[in-house]
Order: sequence, then structure tokens, then C-alpha cells
Amino acid sequence: MKQILQKAGLCLLIFIVLSGGSFAQTQKGDWLVGGLLQLNTAKNSTSFEFSPNAGYFVLDNFAVGARLVTAYEQLGDLNITSFGFGPFARYYFSEKKIKPFFAADFDFQNQKFKTDLGSVTENAFNYFLGGGVAFFINDNVAVEGLLGYRHTKVKEEEGNGGLNFRVGFQVYINRHQAQSVKSTLTK
Repeated sequence: MKQILQKAGLCLLIFIVLSGGSFAQTQKGDWLVGGLLQLNTAKNSTSFEFSPNAGYFVLDNFAVGARLVTAYEQLGDLNITSFGFGPFARYYFSEKKIKPFFAADFDFQNQKFKTDLGSVTENAFNYFLGGGVAFFINDNVAVEGLLGYRHTKVKEEEGNGGLNFRVGFQVYINRHQAQSVKSTLTK
């Protein structure tokens, strides 16, 4: 686990160093690529989630995209491993280096519950509604925090939800940078 966190930190540092260019825009035609990390620890309970994403600005300040969800949770003797996929949408409210935004995401997950007695696999539906702030640390990279409501529903079981806090980062690629990368790859 320590090596995974060290490698994730190294990747973030590489993104920060290599991300240059003109000021990050949230205009139609721009892209964002990044992810969220969630870690919770308590007595007899640990959970870890990493959700990489990629999105496209279909309108100025409005991005839609897709995200993957990989998660692990341990509650006493119960281990839960999840993998999912789903869409997200964001709307940004500012053109400055600190940009508040509204966020919504939905995902469908396959969850495997494992105990000493055996294992069970179920499908779940999750949604998140909330807001966040992107703090740009250079022209293209932002560290962000999100706070909102997350709800999970497993078929034939009562759903549950509550307050959810996430920390992540995004690399914003304006349309001119994306065209440059595309033309380099097609040569």
C-alpha cells in the first residue's frame, strides 16, 4: 500500500512539472483528465477508493465525461472489493485560479463481499451530488476538494447515504494543446 501511494505521489509530481502552456480554460472544446482519492480509517474499518476520470467541455464551464471506480473496504472480518464505471458532469462558476463547481456522478458497480464463511457478488448503483473547489497550482493542474451527498443502492436492499468528502486532482488541457497532441500522435 505504501508503494502504491508513493507511486501515485510521483505521478502527481510528474503531472505538475510537465504541465505547462497557456492558462487552463474551461471553455467549449477543452478537456480534463484526473481522478479522486478517498481514504477513510476508523476502528476495525478501512476504506480506499481511487476514481480516475476524463471529460470534455461541451459548453463553456460545463464538462461531461466518464470515470472508473476501484474500491476496497474492510469492516471487521468483512472485505468488500468494488469495480465500476459511470458518467459525470461538472459546472464551473469562475474564470479565476480558484474555481468553485457543482458536480454530479453516477456509477454502476460490481461488489464482491468476502468473509470467512464465503463470498457473494452483487451489483450496486451509486450517485454523488455536491460541490467543490478547484485550486490551480499552475496553468493546467488543479487540486480539488469536493463535499456532497453520496447514496448507494444494492438490488433488493435498502439504500444508504451520507456526507462524502473527496480530494483529487485534474489536468486541464485546452483545445489547442489537445490538437497539438493529436497531430503529434498521427504523424
